Amino acid sequence: MSWAKRLHEDSFEAIYLHIPFCIKKCAYCDFYSLATSHHAAVMQDYLNALVADIHRAAAAGLLEHCRCAYIGGGTPSMLGDGLVQLVSELRQSCPELCELTSEANPESLSAPLVSKLKEAGLTRLSVGVQSCNDNELNALGRIHDVACAELRVKEAVAAGLDVSCDLMCAIPLQTAQSWKDSLDKLISWGPTHISVYPLQIEEGTELAYRVGEQNPAWNDSDIQAERMSYAADKLSSVGFERYEVASFAKNHKFCQHNLSYWQGRSYLGLGKGAAGMMTAELYSRMRKQGYAFPQLEDSFKRIRTKLTGDKLELEFLTESQACAEDLMLSARLVEGISADQLDYAQSVLGKALLERQIQQLIKQGLLQSKGQRVAPTHRAWLLGNELFSMLWSLTPEFETKTLEVSL
Repeated sequence: MSWAKRLHEDSFEAIYLHIPFCIKKCAYCDFYSLATSHHAAVMQDYLNALVADIHRAAAAGLLEHCRCAYIGGGTPSMLGDGLVQLVSELRQSCPELCELTSEANPESLSAPLVSKLKEAGLTRLSVGVQSCNDNELNALGRIHDVACAELRVKEAVAAGLDVSCDLMCAIPLQTAQSWKDSLDKLISWGPTHISVYPLQIEEGTELAYRVGEQNPAWNDSDIQAERMSYAADKLSSVGFERYEVASFAKNHKFCQHNLSYWQGRSYLGLGKGAAGMMTAELYSRMRKQGYAFPQLEDSFKRIRTKLTGDKLELEFLTESQACAEDLMLSARLVEGISADQLDYAQSVLGKALLERQIQQLIKQGLLQSKGQRVAPTHRAWLLGNELFSMLWSLTPEFETKTLEVSL
């Protein structure tokens, strides 16, 4: 699909479902999540409401061309057989679905659950490993150990699922050697996708309270850069291909759902804490179907949504803002910004302004020419915020409009 047409999609490319339940909240986590006991009644009530939301969207024809679904959290695997039900509901409601991912944590997985999920139609499992060192896991507030993670990852691989694992660097107690050991262990377990990212100390978390005003040496920006660079080299040496700033895959097992985010495609977010993004056409279509959306101003072409508690947060973007945002998102990808996207951006933002900014970014070593496209450099992987802010500055309207709607 051309870039000019992406702002006029009338059905969703992807769907994201948020499961907010966890056995306990990790020390670094700032996602919407709730500490919940196993088999708590609230989980079944929440699941029933989420299934009703899926049915409503399907009945409105919003999911007829949905290709990717992602169940995130929280800890979706805490639902047990409820997660199997959710996978089945998605399969029935999204006839063109080709990738269906669920996140899981090792302590709430089991071989029987993995088997049921595979049979129900799950294609991909994303396991929150985070570290292959028990001391580091304890410092992060994780409740699984390395032996449990190894067992569950290997079971999922043996079941025939595409398995992705997350690892964090620049974390408490981690050393250069323990980072190398974590990578070696995880690679040996057989996942086809690995995401590596440096820990961000988020305001309001237990970890932020622990460190206070200090900037801990273990989270220094140079440490982050060294660990990420080592991971990129190591994963490349054993057959993983980097396709995004923090994502590596074997055999082209790229996460199609995440690619839809980075390629400007519309996705529906359902569940408390879920984010979504849609075109003005989809917004108007949902409004006519009875969704509680206010009237849309003609100047807005993209709408971002997030359900928080009993309120729906809406963010409205003009065409130039959406265009600049898409340039930023494409700059996360190894393939970078295509010729078609550059042509579209010229028509929206102005040829002279875009060319001047692109040349400046090339001069600064953040972008490089690759035929008719431009792509991020290794330096850009380490200085992403600088690159993204310069691309965002291309829009004349720096501030987006936001609105809260009570539900």
